[in-house]
Amino acid sequence: MRRADFIFVAAPLTPASRHLLGKDMLAAAKTGAGLINVGRAGVVDYEALCAALTSGALSGAVLDVFEQEPLPATSPLWTTPNLILMPHCSSDDSEHYMPLTLDLAFGNLQRLIDGRPLRNRVDPARGY
Repeated sequence: MRRADFIFVAAPLTPASRHLLGKDMLAAAKTGAGLINVGRAGVVDYEALCAALTSGALSGAVLDVFEQEPLPATSPLWTTPNLILMPHCSSDDSEHYMPLTLDLAFGNLQRLIDGRPLRNRVDPARGY
């Protein structure tokens, strides 16, 4: 954290990862670092993130995920300085992401029909 220019969050939300990037972790970040969250909103403590952006400890952030969507008009995120809010569209990439996702879905459909194990299964013990 102390050496990173950017913190890129793409982690699943589990009990162990909730607010993983909280006040202490964000305080440990390199002064002026930026943060991008495209994973799960609950992995980052957004209250602590707002404080870090307001104080200038972090230079900026981009959020594509929120605990409540659509983001309420009363959310303090709307007025936090140096924060870019995205409409949960970071994976809307028709050239790469969508074909890979469709290949996985149709491949798993064929595996289901054939009685073979599915790929990319959720593991309830791991939480994702």
